[in-house]
Amino acid sequence: MNVVAVVEISGSEAERRGPTWVYSGALDGDEFRITQLPGKGERGRTFDTQGAASAFTGVGRFVFSSDGFAAIDRVAETLPAGAELDDVPVVQLLLENGRLMGRRISGRFFDIGLIPGYNEASEIFGAGDKQ
Repeated sequence: MNVVAVVEISGSEAERRGPTWVYSGALDGDEFRITQLPGKGERGRTFDTQGAASAFTGVGRFVFSSDGFAAIDRVAETLPAGAELDDVPVVQLLLENGRLMGRRISGRFFDIGLIPGYNEASEIFGAGDKQ
């Protein structure tokens, strides 16, 4: 089994989080049973809970078993020379084959790739200048 770290983002936090996709599924303890992953497509500038009070998304942290690395190789073989290997088709392939689960990570999530998220982290941890 392969694992992707997921976090729950509330509607009030969404403007301080990047434009990742909502992972559909169900939480059971800290295990998140992913039922659907969106494809690549148009995204906004920040996270969108799609009208829900909160939603889950992946945060780019993975634990791969050998079949996970095989999926990476399989997706990479389909790319044109010089193209970037993105995680979305890899995790979609793993989910299609019943080889992916989510794991909710604990603690606060800060998206420092956005100025509001960076400022939030700076206020909490007292580091750096605000932009």
